[in-house]
Amino acid sequence: MLRFILGASGAGKTTYIYDEIIKESMANMDKQYILLVPDQFTMETQKDIVVKHERHGSMNIDILSFGRLAFRVFEELGISKMSILDDTGKTLLLRHAIEKSQDKLKLFYDKYKFFGFVEEMKSSISELYQYGISLEQLDKIIEDTKEHKATSMKLHDIKIIYEAFKEEVRSISNEENTYITKEEVLAKLCEVIRDSKIVRDSIIYIDGFTGFTPVQNRLLGLLLECSSQMNMAVTLPKYECGDLTSVGFKEVKEHELFAMSKTTINKLMALAADRQICTETPVILDGSDGSRFRDNKILGHIEENIFRLNDYDKIATDDSFEIYVAENSMTETGFVAEKISELVRKSSGTLKYRDIAVVTGDLEGMKRNIEKAFKRADIPYFMDNKRTLITNPFVNIIRDILRIVAEDFSYESVFSYIKNCMSPIALEDADMLENYVLGCGIRGKKAYSNSFTKKYRGLTEEELAQCEEVRKKLMDALSDFVDRDYTQMTVAEISDAVCEFVTKHELEHKLLAYEERFREEGKYSLAAEYSQTYALVMELFDKLVSLLGAEKITLKEYRRLLDDGFDEIKVGIIPLVMDQVVVGDIQRSRLNHIKVLFVIGVNDGIIPAKGGKPGLLSSSDRTILKNLDMELSPTVREQAFIEKFYLYLNLTKASDRLIMTYSTSAADGSPLRPSYLIGAIKDMFVDCKEYSAKNSMKSTILSKQGAFDRMASKILSYGSEDIDDLWKRYAEKYSIDNYNISYE
Repeated sequence: MLRFILGASGAGKTTYIYDEIIKESMANMDKQYILLVPDQFTMETQKDIVVKHERHGSMNIDILSFGRLAFRVFEELGISKMSILDDTGKTLLLRHAIEKSQDKLKLFYDKYKFFGFVEEMKSSISELYQYGISLEQLDKIIEDTKEHKATSMKLHDIKIIYEAFKEEVRSISNEENTYITKEEVLAKLCEVIRDSKIVRDSIIYIDGFTGFTPVQNRLLGLLLECSSQMNMAVTLPKYECGDLTSVGFKEVKEHELFAMSKTTINKLMALAADRQICTETPVILDGSDGSRFRDNKILGHIEENIFRLNDYDKIATDDSFEIYVAENSMTETGFVAEKISELVRKSSGTLKYRDIAVVTGDLEGMKRNIEKAFKRADIPYFMDNKRTLITNPFVNIIRDILRIVAEDFSYESVFSYIKNCMSPIALEDADMLENYVLGCGIRGKKAYSNSFTKKYRGLTEEELAQCEEVRKKLMDALSDFVDRDYTQMTVAEISDAVCEFVTKHELEHKLLAYEERFREEGKYSLAAEYSQTYALVMELFDKLVSLLGAEKITLKEYRRLLDDGFDEIKVGIIPLVMDQVVVGDIQRSRLNHIKVLFVIGVNDGIIPAKGGKPGLLSSSDRTILKNLDMELSPTVREQAFIEKFYLYLNLTKASDRLIMTYSTSAADGSPLRPSYLIGAIKDMFVDCKEYSAKNSMKSTILSKQGAFDRMASKILSYGSEDIDDLWKRYAEKYSIDNYNISYE
């Protein structure tokens, strides 16, 4: 039996599911209840269920993602001889597969060396796995697209690499252990799900999803067969449900705001009909009970009308919705920090930092300014993004020693190593050695292996002796690694040499020392990153050896493989404290229980984002394939409509206040335009104004650091403008207690 729980964003669908699943599970303790949510929501959902449950436990309720459900079933059925090939392992095998099949390629034969090509190909192959496209289907599609030569050639090369990659995966598998990609996990689950007692006759609830891939739909069809009831929450307002028939919606137009929701309903109803499973009358929530906007007319008005073509009456606004315009990103983030501090301070304890979220369409571009502003205002925050290790000093020192060998002690490679904070050379010695090397034109292993005796004008004997000591220290550190012959080595042998270097120089202990230092300084995110770095890098070497260990490889190819692996490593940081502001990406971040939402950087091309790159297959390629009934990821045009839906979901997350900000100029001074979203929401109200986002003087005294920075700027201008008594008092305090600043 299939039942939908429908309602607009904030109508109370999740609350309805929590209340019902807790009530039913307590009344039927012998029944198994499964709540399926996206990966990012599992921990939060578990906490919510435990808090809501009168026995404060999940009892006979399993909160799972699709992936966790798969591994739960595999464990139940004793399927243990299977290893999951993650993104890092996939990248390593894929590069090897591309190089081996290069001669068979028509269009991409010389492209694999270009930066980003392997990543693009990996995305294409992951897409084929996710959408269940087999090699046989690709052969047929290639035949059907012969009239479109470019598309056919692309598909030919993708198929060649896809086949070679599958062969690489098979070659590392054996009777003891079978490797599969993480995209194949659900396909494997589909093969065995009918044997699972966990799923058999269970009652399933599904919440938090906006759509499903073909493989997920196939799994949902099997779950419909095996369970006694499936309940699915779908975001669809009550007024949109009028066209819902016993077989779904007759027509779904791609430009409709809720096209994704209607398509999801249609596919699920078709799956149920194919299996002769009845669909119950849906539960339709209108928000009258427990709506997020029940007490907030302004935000409710935005939810009801944003991105709609219907006529509506404009209403007067209040501080529930505000727009601020800043001069630039630095001013914008400074204002946001001030506003957050002010809201928390004036709430008398009713508003916590955890009730506030900040989202943007350009988290990478605004991250640094956000960090500066929040640290200055002493605002605890969690940056919801995964960090890459490519700039970590431990990763870079490994890349440096390989580069020194590959480039025969080039100036750039040597001093990149020497100036790394984990090298044994002190910074002042590095500067002195650099002057000597540049002055005497030192280059190559032979030059560094011989004593430094050459002098240049102005160099004293004492300084020459110091340079020689630094040279000896450098070569002592590197000799064991650089004296090997890397021309005929295997992947395992090169990896062993690198790991010996890491052990000899106790780099793990240096990482731990930095972790401890960051923890003492209150830099908990950096401490968390450094605590994971060593294990993640060693895991990469283990994968290199287990997947490609016996392969003979050049040092150039090894460096390329290793860099691809480093690029794939992402450090996930979990929130370290409960009460902190979440700062995230408007598309990626999942928000829950938010009272105040700041949407910042609402400029043209950022929110909504410009059309992303379609990948190896262009939008026209995807359109051709869609006409041949080959379902793949959305085209750029389709993605633009989907992004509107995600914007709708994010803009309706806050229950109390929505604050939007944008800048008028970029960091280089070039002008910026506001997003069309600003005008679209302003038009919903009769008196919506834009306020200037300026950092007032009070924003600088929200913390000790901010006060000192402001005071320092005032001292610099002393004599050219009047200094008020407030800053005189701060100057006196800092000059006496801390900084010995003379102030008359």
